[in-house]
Amino acid sequence: MKKRYLIITTLGVFTFLSIILVNLNDSLRTLCYSVLVAGKETKGTEHQTTPAETQAITVAKTSEICGARENKKPLINVRGTKTYVVSPYFEHRYGDRGHIHIVSIVLRSEDADHHCLFCCEGQRRSTSPADCHIHTDHFGFAYGTADLLCSVPEDCRDPTHLAVYAGPMGEGGAPFMPIGNPEPRSADFPLEFTVCISAMFQDYNNVLQAVQALEMYRLLGVDKVAIYKTSCGPEMERVLQYYSSRDFVDIIPWPITSYINVSNGWNSREYPGDLHYYGQIAALNDCVYRFMYKTKYIALHDLDEIILPLHLENWRELMDQLELQHGRDASFEFENHVFPTVYEEESGKFKLREWAGVPGVNVLEHIHREPNIPTEFNAFKVIVNPRMVYEATVHGFLNLKSQSVRVPHEIARMYHIRRPLRHDIKRTDLIQDNRLWHYSSKLVTAVNEGQGKGWESLLDCILQGSGLTEACCSAIRGWVDDYTVQTDKMPTVDEDLENAPLHTRATAKIKSGKKLIFTLILFLFVFLFLLFLNARTRSILTWDKPLPKNTGGEKINHHIAREKRNNQTTKRGCSPHSGPGKICTSVEEAATLHHVGGTKTYVVSPYFEHRKGQRQVRIISIVDRTENAVHYCLFSCADHLASTQATTNVHGSHFGFQYGTADLLCAVPDGCDPTHVAVYTNQGQPQNMSFLPVQNRQARDAGFPAEFAVCISTMFGNFDNVLQFVQAMEMYRILGAQKVAIYKSQCSPAMETVLDYYTGVGFVEVIPWPIDSYIKVSSSWTPSLSPGDLHYYGQIPALNDCVYRYMYQTRYLLLNDIDEIILPLKAKNWRDLVSDLEAQYGNTSSFYFENNVFRNNVFEESGKFKISEWQGIPGVNFLQHIYREPIPKPHFTTGKLMVNPRNVFQLSVHHVLEQTGATVEVPDQLGRLYHIRRPKQDNLKEEDLIRDEGLWTYASELTEAVTHVFKKTNLLKKLEDRS
Repeated sequence: MKKRYLIITTLGVFTFLSIILVNLNDSLRTLCYSVLVAGKETKGTEHQTTPAETQAITVAKTSEICGARENKKPLINVRGTKTYVVSPYFEHRYGDRGHIHIVSIVLRSEDADHHCLFCCEGQRRSTSPADCHIHTDHFGFAYGTADLLCSVPEDCRDPTHLAVYAGPMGEGGAPFMPIGNPEPRSADFPLEFTVCISAMFQDYNNVLQAVQALEMYRLLGVDKVAIYKTSCGPEMERVLQYYSSRDFVDIIPWPITSYINVSNGWNSREYPGDLHYYGQIAALNDCVYRFMYKTKYIALHDLDEIILPLHLENWRELMDQLELQHGRDASFEFENHVFPTVYEEESGKFKLREWAGVPGVNVLEHIHREPNIPTEFNAFKVIVNPRMVYEATVHGFLNLKSQSVRVPHEIARMYHIRRPLRHDIKRTDLIQDNRLWHYSSKLVTAVNEGQGKGWESLLDCILQGSGLTEACCSAIRGWVDDYTVQTDKMPTVDEDLENAPLHTRATAKIKSGKKLIFTLILFLFVFLFLLFLNARTRSILTWDKPLPKNTGGEKINHHIAREKRNNQTTKRGCSPHSGPGKICTSVEEAATLHHVGGTKTYVVSPYFEHRKGQRQVRIISIVDRTENAVHYCLFSCADHLASTQATTNVHGSHFGFQYGTADLLCAVPDGCDPTHVAVYTNQGQPQNMSFLPVQNRQARDAGFPAEFAVCISTMFGNFDNVLQFVQAMEMYRILGAQKVAIYKSQCSPAMETVLDYYTGVGFVEVIPWPIDSYIKVSSSWTPSLSPGDLHYYGQIPALNDCVYRYMYQTRYLLLNDIDEIILPLKAKNWRDLVSDLEAQYGNTSSFYFENNVFRNNVFEESGKFKISEWQGIPGVNFLQHIYREPIPKPHFTTGKLMVNPRNVFQLSVHHVLEQTGATVEVPDQLGRLYHIRRPKQDNLKEEDLIRDEGLWTYASELTEAVTHVFKKTNLLKKLEDRS
């Protein structure tokens, strides 16, 4: 009891001090506004209205909605709980206006029974239970971001407002909030680019960097910046109001510190508090929904960060390029690069005199960045189509309707000008990067001029402390209007108010505000008293019936029941369109393998199958051949879930292993345009399902992003053949490849460095392949040579997945290993080779190149390619191995393939199992597979080998390219440091 009184007394003292500050602040605002009035209403006269002439005037009544007050606060506490509601929004992506998504903050240990109270047609009330889904990115803090999902009752045709209340407390007194996003749109957005900044706190006053960032956003094409503001310094306040008055910045009040003990860091163990980093995650999610149908793209980052294209001028050009390659619905991740503010560039060319007194960092003076460590997590920020987002986090998304693509840092990167992140490096270790200087001329002009003379007056206010002069007050007119009057929009009771002087109306508004503050204080004390008396209730979601085993695409509906269980709340993710009455499972898009509950089946990826005449989805999978599991596909359609039974087709290329590659083929039900699919069986539990995005939504016959791509499967056994790998990558590039896909299980740190380099420049895509975490794999092609349950590290399902992954991304696809190169012998590159082959065999054929083994233990005599710059790099130098084994007759055909992927349905390591065309063996004089490896025919002597200098044709260009890669990765130095 003493503790309660202590808390209340503390709040009372705090409130008293707040009233004093409000009074002082109001007086200054009134005086400043009087200066403006002098020029607006009494210009040309000597009369100035004095404070003595002001009079108390009755002002507007509080507006009511459905008999209750309408809320205008940015955060609302749900009475009787520790839940704080941010904003409700219509959720149109479930197929109708029947669902409301309420961005909230909840105490994770509290099981509150939330309900939605709807205001329908302006008068009637109707209630609906809320389903609470807590985001997983709470970082161990007591509070976390949550979505409250409510179904719109059937008797509520057109709800405009909503209130949230807790079951035991009843609906009495719950304030109503307007429901955002009443109408969706898919085109013609008012804005093209919007930036969300969350949150501004701790009296933020980094004015110069903030202005530079806002002007850089404008130069890059941004139309709007939304800032969730907790507190800022007086100079920063003036800057915000300047931009707000010009409709470039939206200021969303974010008084989170008045409600919750927030942390000033991201980790609850290191940074005490009850909520992650000033409620940043809740603010980001609110911003996504707030601007969902107002902007084409949304960028989520901080004021000290700028996403900058390196070869294009602005974001519009950048997005056009990225969408051309990855589609319109992808999310794009931009890697963080830290520019330490402790190091300034030497010339001082941007140490501008006119900025000398402005508080904050000058970004143009910091052009040296820290090198990123490839083996460590590198943060990133995003630009995304907000209509693809269900749950956002600080660095990316928890629930996204589409794929998320890491943009190579050679194309664009995030410039993060801040204090040093790494303290282990010296200035000499930093990398000079002056890309920001490309915009310096326009940026300096924009910062100085501020799109007009109004900015010069504002600069005077900041620099000279001109106080309440007319110039200052004119420059901050938006600030005064937003915070003091806005009386033109205020309904009034006293008719004389309309004719009162403007400064008198301002004074009346202030006095009424004081009364309102006092009323709110009393309400706060009553609320706290009731809060201590309330008991918490707990509830969880359960299923009241299993999934039906239907095969005709019937719609599936589920009811939600609530029950007590072990005093804990079970939390699940949801299917991409889940809501109240929909199935809640999990959406796993980042993983590569997904176990199907109740079976020994593992799903790799689902793809639309456009070539079978009917609407089908093909799911690349791995199955236990001894298990006769019946699989079902559960489709996420626009407004419902629908299931069909899958046909399981096990490939013949299992080589006698227990597990084999399989296709699960599911017909798409009528009336369904699925975005995601989950696989289940009658033995599985619905909560264990994983919804996966269905890829290859659009077929194409031309205009492919790439002409040649290469599939490498698989990289395993701590792979460390770095030199041969780099040589192979550069040979593929020389021959015409635009992309190489690598299914990676394990590799060495040195190899990881090289992979990071190639992914960074956009040449390599690394697909995680943790197959040995699920199945006991064999290291050979037959069980008799190497025990295990699956052929050679799951090579065959990886190859089949690669064919479908790149089916509509590349004209031709090559399928080989890292130690293999398909080399044309008469043509200069693959394009010329394919032109010759198509002229002879047509464009529906698959081309097979016979295997030629070049022994890596037999070296050419001259040593001309024993290059000193490559000494110390682990791996094989294939330019030193030019002696190949003769092909025995007869022999196993172990060559590799170049295919048109749109003609292929199934393939094995060396053969196409099912295709629309035929396989052609390419004559040896046109092209052959160069396979640099250990000897295969042990009975041959060296004099039996055949000298073949085919690779030397490319030696000069190859040597230069490989050396360049080692210099760019600084690999030799890193290897020396590790040793």
